[in-house]
Amino acid sequence: MKSVEERLGRDVLAKRLAVEARRRERRRKGILDTSRLICWGFPLLCKVGFLYARGRRNFHNIQVRENPVTVRRLPEAFRGFRIVHLSDLHLDLDVTFTDTLLRVLEGLEYDLVAMTGDYRNFFDGDAEAAHVQMRRLVAALKAPVYGVLGNHDRIEEADVYESMGIRLLLNEHALVRKGNDALIMAGVDDPNICKTDDLAKALDGAERDASPTVLLSHSPSIHAKAAAMGVDLVLAGHTHGGQVRMPGGILLRCSENSHHSYWMGEWRDGETQGYTSAGSGGCGVPVRFYSLPEVVIHILH
Repeated sequence: MKSVEERLGRDVLAKRLAVEARRRERRRKGILDTSRLICWGFPLLCKVGFLYARGRRNFHNIQVRENPVTVRRLPEAFRGFRIVHLSDLHLDLDVTFTDTLLRVLEGLEYDLVAMTGDYRNFFDGDAEAAHVQMRRLVAALKAPVYGVLGNHDRIEEADVYESMGIRLLLNEHALVRKGNDALIMAGVDDPNICKTDDLAKALDGAERDASPTVLLSHSPSIHAKAAAMGVDLVLAGHTHGGQVRMPGGILLRCSENSHHSYWMGEWRDGETQGYTSAGSGGCGVPVRFYSLPEVVIHILH
């Protein structure tokens, strides 16, 4: 296996490490960002308003959604192919969540698992609790696992996740084969916060005339680049579908720089189709309101 530097590229790795260093420095200086203030204040507000228990029930109320996708040039061998999409797990936020997720996954049928980043809660600090839960999850999965890193994940953790059996796609692609046919699984590093995506590098060398491309990206902000390069299907996350919405679906906060039409569910940009998961877990606070967590099964036709 090539080194992380060879896989990401020296300049992109340096940029990723610089972003991570700035975030650690802010924490060292005690600078609180908006997300940390929300994580401290929102549970208190919920408890005062007797809403916390309801929010936690919602947090564990994982919905299973099937998303049929019509893909051009899909080989016969991949018709009906089922991709389980997990995103924004943040597994150290509430370690009891893993049990809930495993119960949901146990009865599902699928051919491949796609993970679109954010496996831990806060970016800084010890990640061992998240790693323990991720090992439990990956060990229980019944199909090959492909994934990308999110903005909460650190590049130094790439080897840890790959040792568990996750095939991380660091601005690169892999072929999923069935007989003589193939599906191109590509992945980019975080295009939204870290801005370390390189789609051209990820697709370099792929025989795209013969096989359709599924692109994993932590954020849907890759949509325009994906459309320009003729990607067939983009799977993304990051937005959590808002996680906490007001009645009527009004968003309180979303750190995503694409148009809101790309923030949740199915979308299209030209010939490129996409799906942005509302998140399987949750970030910062283990509650959800008017935005339930989901496990999505994309069925290729």
